[in-house]
Amino acid sequence: MKFKGLGTEVEFGKKEKTVLNSSADQVAALENRVHKMQGELAKVVDAVRDQRRLDVTAAAVVALPEDAGNVSKATLSNEKIVQGTGTVWLGAFDPIIGRWTERSVTEPGGNLAAPEALNGIEVTFEIDVNVRDGLPEANPSYYGAIAKKGVAKKGFTATIVGDPVRYVRPTGIQYWAVVALSYVEASEV
Repeated sequence: MKFKGLGTEVEFGKKEKTVLNSSADQVAALENRVHKMQGELAKVVDAVRDQRRLDVTAAAVVALPEDAGNVSKATLSNEKIVQGTGTVWLGAFDPIIGRWTERSVTEPGGNLAAPEALNGIEVTFEIDVNVRDGLPEANPSYYGAIAKKGVAKKGFTATIVGDPVRYVRPTGIQYWAVVALSYVEASEV
């Protein structure tokens, strides 16, 4: 079959028909996979809305092809995220130069105010940080004796509740604070 138009001539034969049929089959297979994934996603959304735990079997995890674009692997996590308060390490502040030399959190815009100006400020974690049950002790093991409640993951947000507490350590002046946050509950608790 020949097609002529707009100064162009195109001939369709058996080979082009086969390619079109193969593409249609691939599209239909992909549509079926999308519908299946939508069903699984609907279950997850319902579970989140109901605030109940969702037990996911290995069969529910769909492996995505490596060539699917910006996708590496399909993963699911059974980590339990809880909301509450806890104590976290904010970082080390050098009063001589007036800035943080290490820090675990940042304010919107990438800055972090001096320790005395942090009460009530919302911050975002730049690294994963342990959430403790209380402030560190004033001894060499300082945080080891305080129970770990969980981990505030990089990207999680928190609100600093009260003034940060200063600890003079051999490594510098550290600050810890009580925060209101969501965190991943420690599995050993």
